[in-house]
Amino acid sequence: MNQSNLSNLPTIDYDSILAKLSHFFTTTDFNALFISFLASLTYVKFISTILTLLFAIGIFYSTMRLKQIRHKEHFIYGVRPQVEEKAIANTEMNKKWERVAAHISSKNPNDWKIAIIEADIILGDILDSMGYQGESIGEKLKRVAKGDLTTLDKAWEAHKIRNAIAHQGSSFLLNERDAKQAIDDYQAVFTEFEAKG
Repeated sequence: MNQSNLSNLPTIDYDSILAKLSHFFTTTDFNALFISFLASLTYVKFISTILTLLFAIGIFYSTMRLKQIRHKEHFIYGVRPQVEEKAIANTEMNKKWERVAAHISSKNPNDWKIAIIEADIILGDILDSMGYQGESIGEKLKRVAKGDLTTLDKAWEAHKIRNAIAHQGSSFLLNERDAKQAIDDYQAVFTEFEAKG
């Protein structure tokens, strides 16, 4: 930087600043300032009270509307009670699952179909025990929220294969890879339900 640029820089006049501060503190009537602050505080209290009442009314209204929505949900979707105990005992489910595992281990495609149908029955039992209502497993699965079951897509994929078996019967061609994938999907769903139960 050259000398001419330095002369253009602003300077701070400390004496002037100190003089203004001294004048402010010696001439200001702090008692009057405090009294005016207290007077304005009354207005602040009044405004705060009104805002508090408005917010309380808003909270009350929101709570009432939420109860109405919950009531409508209950009417539409039915009761979903909390799981008190597993309706299906682990031993009973394990026995059913052992039959599924035995069927899927077979080399016979008809046994694979039986394994998928039996796994779907287990899925229906579990959905019943969790309180999901519906006339079919498909209807019960529709009532399951995505957040309630992270493996919901797997349940649907496996159930679709079961439906194809049920509706097409012996004409449905099932390969071993698809059969084992369906059973793996059922197992993932059962494992998640077991972990939540």
